[in-house]
Amino acid sequence: MTAFYCVRRLSPFMGTIQAVEIEDARAISPDGLRWQLQVRTLVPRPPGTPPGPTARRFLRYGTWSAHGGLERYPVPPGVDVAQVNARAAALVKVLEGPRPALPYPARDRFELWLLDARDRLPLALLSSVTERMRTALPPHAAWTALPAEGLLDPAEARPPAQAAAAETHVRERAGMPAVAQWFERLPDGGGRGLQGVNLGSELEGRTLSPGAFPALLVSQRWAERAARDAVESLVQWQAPWLLSLEGLDEPTRRRLERAAVHRPLTLHAVRRLYPAVIQEGLLKRALVEAELRMSGGGTA
Repeated sequence: MTAFYCVRRLSPFMGTIQAVEIEDARAISPDGLRWQLQVRTLVPRPPGTPPGPTARRFLRYGTWSAHGGLERYPVPPGVDVAQVNARAAALVKVLEGPRPALPYPARDRFELWLLDARDRLPLALLSSVTERMRTALPPHAAWTALPAEGLLDPAEARPPAQAAAAETHVRERAGMPAVAQWFERLPDGGGRGLQGVNLGSELEGRTLSPGAFPALLVSQRWAERAARDAVESLVQWQAPWLLSLEGLDEPTRRRLERAAVHRPLTLHAVRRLYPAVIQEGLLKRALVEAELRMSGGGTA
């Protein structure tokens, strides 16, 4: 069976990863164009390491795109090359054939949330996974707002200083020691509480309504002006990625579209992954600007 789905890139949040999965092989992509191929196989232990069982894990096989075709990486010694090639070929056949339209539906319905110290409600999303068996507990509940410098295109707009300040405000509101809880998101948008970090057992098994979970992955409810402005600055900068989320209401999507045009290069990279677009003309002008920049023609 072939599965088509997406998961969120956390932490920090940087949009979604699209995935195409078959038995023992998968392809993942942050933009829906260039796909990294991974094949699950037995990988021998490196020379000089203590003896032990051979690990079965996903091996990076190469990349594929409709324009450039398949580009392979070297296969480590000791791997069954024929078997790996066969699985990769089957995966490429799926990529080359008819597929559902992008974006694929989200599957990471198990979410780890940093909790507000005052009411123990979700404050900021830390992690998400597709299966309950993968809901491991981190040693610390720490939220990261912005990606490391090296992960951003040098030509892209830099995050404003206010956005970085959002981390401080969230950390202060979470308190010490910070508390986090896994939730299984339910079909109606609510969530069932599971285990957590520094979590009292009385909170396990609770059910929260859909409104308890911040739609933009960090709480928008702040009494202090400085905190409110910092979080809003972060949201404005993340807008091209936030538009890839499912379930946003129309006013929120309009607001994010207006902000996303200020990061035309990122908007251009991930525009195929939006479940909906409301202001087509607005986004089209930003996409033209991005194409001019990429061609060396400056701004529109």
